[in-house]
Amino acid sequence: MISDVGDNQWYLVVDADEFIWYPELKKMDLNEYTEKLFKKNIFSVKGLMLEMYPDNNLGDSNLDKSKFLEEYVFYDTDSDYYIYDKDRQLITGGFINRVFKDENALQCKVPLFYQTDIRFNIGSHHIFPYEEDLTAQYGIILKHYKFLPGDEGKIRQAIAQKNYANESKLYKKFVVMYDDGINAFCPLSRKWDSDTVLENLNFIKELTK
Repeated sequence: MISDVGDNQWYLVVDADEFIWYPELKKMDLNEYTEKLFKKNIFSVKGLMLEMYPDNNLGDSNLDKSKFLEEYVFYDTDSDYYIYDKDRQLITGGFINRVFKDENALQCKVPLFYQTDIRFNIGSHHIFPYEEDLTAQYGIILKHYKFLPGDEGKIRQAIAQKNYANESKLYKKFVVMYDDGINAFCPLSRKWDSDTVLENLNFIKELTK
């Protein structure tokens, strides 16, 4: 798509199960946001993948998938389960570490960037040139709805096809929530509130100040 549309413009790349949020959202739309970033010489913005979940079992078939925005309203606070590599500006672990015991699951992307002939996205998780990958700041949250009712088939298909890292190793852990049931709600859980989320997630900053 980027090859067809061309360089020298902003791109926002998100998956179908991700909703974008940034601290300035109430004050400015995406066009205004990128204009402000450009004026501050910020050309790429990193995002934290924030797993959203209900207060009962993940993927529970009794939940109404069409109302996931009303039911998947909890997330984990900034905690020791997140592993922040300051040198490489990477965040791993988080909810995936707490619930599925995987410290290495990458929980960050570069969803918003200004494409040029020398700046481009690498597999959504990194930006080239490498120096910018290390200096890009976290200004976006990607609310991630991965564990919805009815998604068991997709997860089992990924395992069968070995589509992801290490022959879908992490997905083999995910399938346990359908076999045994997993309730992710815990003392770290907070209900989504755009007015308080930055108090619980210190990674994210208002970049246009």
